[in-house]
Formats: sequence, C-alpha cells, structure tokens
Amino acid sequence: MILITRPKKEAFKLQKELADLNIKSIVDPMLSYTSFESRIPFAKKAYYLVASVKAVEALVNSSGNVKNLKSAKFITIGNKSAKLLKNNNICRVIKTYEDSSQLIESLSNQNKVKKLFYLCGSQYNKIMLEKLKKLGIQTQLVQVYKTIKKNNFNKITLQNFVTNKIKVITFYSKSAVINFFDVLQKAGISVKATKLTYICISSNVGTEVKKNVSNSLIKKLVIAKKPNKRAMIEAIQSYS
Repeated sequence: MILITRPKKEAFKLQKELADLNIKSIVDPMLSYTSFESRIPFAKKAYYLVASVKAVEALVNSSGNVKNLKSAKFITIGNKSAKLLKNNNICRVIKTYEDSSQLIESLSNQNKVKKLFYLCGSQYNKIMLEKLKKLGIQTQLVQVYKTIKKNNFNKITLQNFVTNKIKVITFYSKSAVINFFDVLQKAGISVKATKLTYICISSNVGTEVKKNVSNSLIKKLVIAKKPNKRAMIEAIQSYS
C-alpha cells in the first residue's frame, strides 16, 4: 500500500493513475493551501520567479494587479507552472528550469538578472533564496498563498499504519516531509516497527527524509529521475 501525502487535488489524480496500473494507494494530504490578496510590485527591469503551481493558481485567482504583469519577464521552475501561466495568458515566460539547482547554476553563469520578485507561499525555499542573494541578485519575497499544515492522520491512514499495510510513502516537498513526521510523532506511531520505502520528487526532499529518520530505518530511499509526475510514477511502479 502506498501513502500519497501531496495536496488533495493532485493526490486524487495520482491515485487514479496508480489505480489504472493496479497499484493500491490511500490519500492523506499533509498540506493544504489558501490564496490571499497580495499587491504584486511591478518594475520594468525586474524578473519574476514562480517556483510552484500553487503560486500560479494564486495569481490566476487574484483580483489584484495581475494585468500589469503581462509585459513582465517570468522565470519558472517546473514545466507545469510555465504551462499554467501561458494557458491563463498572465505573462510571458522567458525561461523554465527543472529545479532550483538548475536555476542557480544558470544564473551563476550570467549576470543579466539584477532584481527578482520571488512569488511564493508562507513556506518557501530558503536555501534557494540565500543562493540568489549570494549571486548579488536583489530578491524580494512576495507571498501570494499560505500553507496550512495538517494536525493528524485520517482514520484509514492510522488503521493501515497499525496493520503495517503501508509500505511506501511519496513526498513532493520538504514541507510535507517535515509535517508528516510531526504528525507521525503526535500519533504515537513509530517507523521503527517496520522499514518503509520513501519515494521523493527531488534530492532536496530526500535529504529532508534523512534528517527525520535514520538510515537503518529506511528500507529504500528513492529519488525520481526527474522532478515531474511521469518520473514519480515510474519510481512508484519500480518499488511498489
């Protein structure tokens, strides 16, 4: 049995795709999100960074000054974010990166970007932010949505943990990893009872798993070959 911890909408889509592959799973999102109105600064020479689909959705649902951004230069992390921006005709995307490491490497090799507005949630990539600043890029956080942490597991999740039916857990963000182990501790469930396989969308997320559980208690730590849905499904198929 696989436990899917990503937000509800994406989790149920993944569950359906896994069911089509005869892979059993249960959904218990560790995080949810709510958008809020935020005045987005506009500067002709600035670039705008979007690192998550949730940030794009917040822009789409905003009644603020989004129309001013149509002439802005956007950098995105993830093809899905770029596609959603284009489909909603919000702005022009000049460059898309697979992950934050690729973004930093690219910006390290050129100094075109001097000022950057990072559109994010209440939880964001602090390591990436520090690296951007070290490159001399003036980076300003613009929070457009809030992350809400879950306080406890669903009843069915608890039952499957107690009966040791959950063998694989998927993680799509560091925040989900942190909250999962917080909830696990509150529930009084110990991973010591059984070794689990953790499948993560990136090495950064995998590193967060290692911080929360010792190597001796990890059956397998799997990192998707690429930070996208297809690679995650392939990894799940291999280790489910």
